[in-house]
Amino acid sequence: MWAEVELNDEILQFINKAKKHNETFEEIIELVFTQERINKTTSAPEMLLLSLQFQEIKRNALDKILNKKRLNFPEGFVIERLMAKYMNQEYVPVEEHIKQIRLNCCNDRKSKRENERKVTKLYNKFILNLFK
Repeated sequence: MWAEVELNDEILQFINKAKKHNETFEEIIELVFTQERINKTTSAPEMLLLSLQFQEIKRNALDKILNKKRLNFPEGFVIERLMAKYMNQEYVPVEEHIKQIRLNCCNDRKSKRENERKVTKLYNKFILNLFK
């Protein structure tokens, strides 16, 4: 799965805002944590590591957008969440966002089930990489 972002004035403003801001751990929780993950305790070293990994994903995604490259699932997911936040759009819980991605993958039932599995696998891999 890939995501592409059309570069326009609104996106450039978003990129400028996003580059200047380093999200706090609380903001990262709000952006990418499921309710299940929120309920788990996180040590100070884990918080630091997660924050650094999140910032790396964000930085890579912003650079790819500027260079008109495709974003992988974690980058696309983070950018969608950040855009909703910075552009004051309706902000849905992570679980709902994943559900929307699954529903929008394709139309036929077999492909939809396959894409649901892919989205779940990609999100789980993203979370595992973020939390290792």
